[in-house]
Amino acid sequence: HQVSLDDWLKMWSNLLPGSMGIGNFPVWLRLLPKTMFQMIDRNRDEVVGVNELANFYTDMVNIPEELAKKRAALAFDQMTDYGRYPLNLESYEMIFSNFLIGRTPYGPGRHIFGCFEHNVKSFQLIQAADDNDAENSESLRENRMLRRRSSADRIPTSTVYIQSKPRR
Repeated sequence: HQVSLDDWLKMWSNLLPGSMGIGNFPVWLRLLPKTMFQMIDRNRDEVVGVNELANFYTDMVNIPEELAKKRAALAFDQMTDYGRYPLNLESYEMIFSNFLIGRTPYGPGRHIFGCFEHNVKSFQLIQAADDNDAENSESLRENRMLRRRSSADRIPTSTVYIQSKPRR
């Protein structure tokens, strides 16, 4: 049986109504990131390194080793703000919370399991026009410029606003 995205989101909204962070999660869910952190932190130094993260992706998530190393490097950079903060249990719990209750798929929480990169699409504000549309693009630009000029001609040069005084 496959779970739809809507069913998945409904389940979590029922489990975590109004949750703002891991402190509001049920006990069983608060234990999950601690257990995962201990699994990843193989040398038990209480800080996860990029190699430990890559090993977790390879051994537990079954991502091929070379791909796991690439994803772990990206994940580690985003989870630690490029090494600015340690990936300790406290930060891992916050990132885990981001995975569960983050509003966008672009936060560091997407790296918890290392297997969601295939769903991330680069955001493009403006897409380049096809070569076939070059003529259309040029005429659109010309039309925009004409509209701007004509609307600029209609703007009054001075406007006076009169505000009446309230009656006493």
